[in-house]
Amino acid sequence: LITDRLKRMINVRGTGKKAWPSQIENEIIEHPDVTSCVVIVIHKGTDQEQAKAFVKCTEGKSLSDDAIKKHLETRLSRLEIPHIYEFVDDIPLNASNKPDWKKLEDMEAAKTKSTPSTHKGGPGGPHCV
Repeated sequence: LITDRLKRMINVRGTGKKAWPSQIENEIIEHPDVTSCVVIVIHKGTDQEQAKAFVKCTEGKSLSDDAIKKHLETRLSRLEIPHIYEFVDDIPLNASNKPDWKKLEDMEAAKTKSTPSTHKGGPGGPHCV
Protein backbone atom coordinates (compact mmCIF):
# COMPACT_ATOMS: atom_id res chain seq x y z
CA LEU A 1 0.00 0.00 0.00
CA ILE A 2 1.41 3.37 -1.01
CA THR A 3 0.47 6.39 1.04
CA ASP A 4 1.50 9.66 -0.51
CA ARG A 5 -0.08 12.93 -1.52
CA LEU A 6 -1.65 12.84 -4.95
CA LYS A 7 0.09 16.07 -5.92
CA ARG A 8 3.47 14.37 -5.33
CA MET A 9 2.71 11.65 -7.88
CA ILE A 10 5.08 11.50 -10.85
CA ASN A 11 3.68 10.86 -14.31
CA VAL A 12 6.46 8.83 -15.91
CA ARG A 13 7.29 10.45 -19.23
CA GLY A 14 5.55 8.99 -22.25
CA THR A 15 4.34 5.83 -20.49
CA GLY A 16 1.06 6.66 -18.77
CA LYS A 17 2.52 5.04 -15.63
CA LYS A 18 2.75 6.64 -12.19
CA ALA A 19 5.58 6.68 -9.65
CA TRP A 20 5.33 7.65 -6.01
CA PRO A 21 8.14 9.66 -4.36
CA SER A 22 7.66 7.98 -0.98
CA GLN A 23 8.27 4.55 -2.50
CA ILE A 24 11.45 5.78 -4.22
CA GLU A 25 12.63 7.50 -1.01
CA ASN A 26 12.08 4.32 1.02
CA GLU A 27 14.27 2.33 -1.37
CA ILE A 28 17.05 4.95 -1.50
CA ILE A 29 17.14 5.16 2.30
CA GLU A 30 17.80 1.40 2.41
CA HIS A 31 21.30 2.09 1.02
CA PRO A 32 23.72 1.77 3.98
CA ASP A 33 25.51 5.04 3.12
CA VAL A 34 22.34 7.16 2.97
CA THR A 35 21.02 9.01 6.03
CA SER A 36 17.97 10.62 4.44
CA CYS A 37 16.46 11.49 1.12
CA VAL A 38 13.61 13.43 -0.47
CA VAL A 39 12.31 12.85 -3.98
CA ILE A 40 10.50 15.70 -5.71
CA VAL A 41 8.79 16.14 -9.04
CA ILE A 42 10.46 18.60 -11.39
CA HIS A 43 8.85 20.10 -14.46
CA LYS A 44 5.45 19.17 -12.95
CA GLY A 45 2.59 19.18 -15.42
CA THR A 46 4.81 19.12 -18.52
CA ASP A 47 5.92 16.34 -20.83
CA GLN A 48 9.34 16.65 -19.16
CA GLU A 49 8.05 15.66 -15.68
CA GLN A 50 10.58 13.55 -13.77
CA ALA A 51 11.90 12.66 -10.34
CA LYS A 52 14.85 14.34 -8.67
CA ALA A 53 16.35 12.86 -5.51
CA PHE A 54 18.03 14.95 -2.83
CA VAL A 55 20.30 12.57 -0.93
CA LYS A 56 22.12 13.06 2.37
CA CYS A 57 25.00 10.63 2.84
CA THR A 58 26.10 9.11 6.11
CA GLU A 59 28.89 11.27 7.58
CA GLY A 60 32.26 10.36 6.12
CA LYS A 61 30.76 8.34 3.25
CA SER A 62 30.56 9.19 -0.42
CA LEU A 63 28.21 8.03 -3.14
CA SER A 64 27.64 8.63 -6.81
CA ASP A 65 24.56 8.85 -8.99
CA ASP A 66 25.56 5.49 -10.46
CA ALA A 67 25.87 3.84 -7.02
CA ILE A 68 22.33 4.90 -6.10
CA LYS A 69 20.98 3.79 -9.50
CA LYS A 70 22.68 0.39 -9.13
CA HIS A 71 21.18 0.03 -5.63
CA LEU A 72 17.71 0.75 -7.06
CA GLU A 73 17.96 -1.56 -10.11
CA THR A 74 16.61 -4.60 -8.27
CA ARG A 75 14.17 -2.63 -6.12
CA LEU A 76 12.27 -0.42 -8.57
CA SER A 77 11.30 -0.53 -12.22
CA ARG A 78 13.71 1.35 -14.46
CA LEU A 79 10.96 3.92 -15.06
CA GLU A 80 10.82 4.74 -11.33
CA ILE A 81 14.57 5.26 -10.86
CA PRO A 82 15.38 8.99 -10.74
CA HIS A 83 17.74 10.34 -13.39
CA ILE A 84 18.72 13.43 -11.40
CA TYR A 85 20.42 13.44 -8.00
CA GLU A 86 21.65 16.20 -5.75
CA PHE A 87 23.81 15.25 -2.80
CA VAL A 88 23.20 17.63 0.10
CA ASP A 89 24.57 18.26 3.57
CA ASP A 90 21.09 18.60 5.06
CA ILE A 91 17.47 17.96 4.13
CA PRO A 92 15.25 20.89 5.16
CA LEU A 93 12.57 20.07 7.70
CA ASN A 94 9.10 21.59 8.07
CA ALA A 95 7.43 22.73 11.31
CA SER A 96 6.45 19.11 12.05
CA ASN A 97 10.11 18.06 11.79
CA LYS A 98 9.43 16.09 8.59
CA PRO A 99 11.36 16.47 5.33
CA ASP A 100 10.13 19.64 3.62
CA TRP A 101 9.63 18.45 0.02
CA LYS A 102 7.58 21.57 -0.77
CA LYS A 103 10.53 23.84 0.09
CA LEU A 104 12.79 21.74 -2.14
CA GLU A 105 10.24 21.94 -4.98
CA ASP A 106 10.08 25.73 -4.59
CA MET A 107 13.89 26.03 -4.54
CA GLU A 108 14.16 23.83 -7.63
CA ALA A 109 11.50 25.85 -9.47
CA ALA A 110 13.39 29.06 -8.67
CA LYS A 111 16.62 27.51 -10.00
CA THR A 112 15.07 26.43 -13.27
CA LYS A 113 13.51 29.86 -13.80
CA SER A 114 16.81 31.66 -13.24
CA THR A 115 19.11 29.32 -15.19
CA PRO A 116 18.28 26.84 -17.91
CA SER A 117 19.10 23.32 -16.81
CA THR A 118 21.47 21.18 -18.82
CA HIS A 119 21.93 18.56 -16.08
CA LYS A 120 20.68 15.20 -17.34
CA GLY A 121 21.62 12.99 -14.43
CA GLY A 122 25.20 13.85 -13.70
CA PRO A 123 28.49 12.24 -14.48
CA GLY A 124 28.03 9.56 -11.84
CA GLY A 125 31.11 10.67 -9.96
CA PRO A 126 31.45 10.65 -6.17
CA HIS A 127 29.43 13.04 -4.04
CA CYS A 128 29.14 13.67 -0.29
CA VAL A 129 32.04 13.20 2.05
